[in-house]
Amino acid sequence: MTESYKRTLYAVKSACLNGLIPADMTGQFVTNNMPQLYPRDAMKSARVFLNLGYKEEARSIIQYWCGKVPMKSKGEFYARYDARCAAVDAGSGARFDEPEWDANGYLTQLLYWYYNKYGEWLAPKEFVYELSDFIVSKIDESGLLYEGGIVEWTAYLPTTNMICSAGLTTAAKIAAENGESAKAQSYHAAAQKIADNLFQTYNLEKNTYSAVRFHGLKDDNKSLTEQSGAKLYLWDGTMQFGALWGYPIHPMLQSTIQFYEENIIKPEGGMQYFEALDNGGLSSYGGDLFFFSTAALSQYYSLYVSKEKALHHIKWMINNANIYGLMPERIYLNYSDCSDASPLTWCNAEFAAAIYTYLQ
Repeated sequence: MTESYKRTLYAVKSACLNGLIPADMTGQFVTNNMPQLYPRDAMKSARVFLNLGYKEEARSIIQYWCGKVPMKSKGEFYARYDARCAAVDAGSGARFDEPEWDANGYLTQLLYWYYNKYGEWLAPKEFVYELSDFIVSKIDESGLLYEGGIVEWTAYLPTTNMICSAGLTTAAKIAAENGESAKAQSYHAAAQKIADNLFQTYNLEKNTYSAVRFHGLKDDNKSLTEQSGAKLYLWDGTMQFGALWGYPIHPMLQSTIQFYEENIIKPEGGMQYFEALDNGGLSSYGGDLFFFSTAALSQYYSLYVSKEKALHHIKWMINNANIYGLMPERIYLNYSDCSDASPLTWCNAEFAAAIYTYLQ
């Protein structure tokens, strides 16, 4: 286990070039013949470096996303960039303009956690306010955010809403600590508004948080965003990330984890990603066994439930690593192969965090 921890962490560390984190390490997916940069993947890797005590790596990633990246609008990131930081579609066809608002919550948390750990702010407080003001402006009449976030497919996503609510709570602390009480109250109220309305994403029939969608498929890899017709409550295997990024543990989250155990965690230990209705590429993709969700679940178990359960998922990941002992994006549900993105940087970071958390 120690060897696997070192191997995966060294690989992620080697991929970190002055804050640039390529989505996959070996360049099997490229944009403009360059590695792809995803805010989500980079910021999640930064959390791992920060928690594991790798100050300089965490610092470089956080600073990169605080100043060197062109924004879609004030306080809003694009979903993906090429290595020169131009916003472009991914080589696999994934859109650059899918809303990526969960990144605002990640970055706010990272800035505050880094400050608490090392006593240094890596960005002006005004930048945090820009991230937070954007999120506040996008809370719609439902009291929630409607965006693409962690699964790159627009919906009312519970995980994004948890992460952004946690980020707004942190922004309120930052504003209060700087004597800006009006801002603090505004951010606190927005965080609470999201929390109060999160129940709308809970499927009472299945007792699980779900992505609330209006379309069960995409159109040429782009989300259909019109909110018309019946709501679709499609399961989404990412809720554990909400807890890892600072949203409080609560009964609906716990019952969601129970739903995972009964429905989307396979006996061997791998975990599926999300539900789709197209019965084609999207449903097949979401139904495969993903390493980042499995590793995050292992961390959740180590922290809040059972080390025994956490170890079960660690063993599955080790048993399904590639020939170099590194973690692919996913294993096909029928175990016939792994995805081309092998290894995927974010997966290796979360795997290292899973072992580290288990051993604490």
